[in-house]
Amino acid sequence: MRESLGQKGSRRSVRAFPRWSLAELGYNDLKRGHQLVTGIMLRRQWRPAEPFAVPVVLSFDYHEKDRHRDKDGVSSGARKIILDAMVDVGMLPTDGNRHVWGFGPERFFYDGDEGYRGSGVDVEVAGRASVAPPRRFWLPARLPDFNELREAIEVGVRRQLRKGNP
Repeated sequence: MRESLGQKGSRRSVRAFPRWSLAELGYNDLKRGHQLVTGIMLRRQWRPAEPFAVPVVLSFDYHEKDRHRDKDGVSSGARKIILDAMVDVGMLPTDGNRHVWGFGPERFFYDGDEGYRGSGVDVEVAGRASVAPPRRFWLPARLPDFNELREAIEVGVRRQLRKGNP
């Protein structure tokens, strides 16, 4: 356990692992955590033997429990995290203009609407010049379980080691 000097030179103990809250995490920490878990969910549904004909067109169906969050906040945050996760797991080489042609229609479904599947995002990936049918991926909006978090952390650590960062 570490110790630090308090007021007037007194010694007080400080927790080796301090408690923290989500408010103390930065945007990048939260984004990276969601991105790793999203990558794991995508990897479970995608077979690398089925490459996409790039450039691709992405369509998103957002399933929200209620109407409290505005549509542009939901779509822009989810789209950024999903595209970065697709690059991380190797579904797309990059999320730049050469590999992502554009975005198809975005639809919103709410609890009680026909087609509502529970909170989450339904992603459709279609090759622009492909005759193959588009692929769909369901990404539920839920907290990951312990094994998913452990796997996400291990993937992140391996990625850092490959890049040469300690």
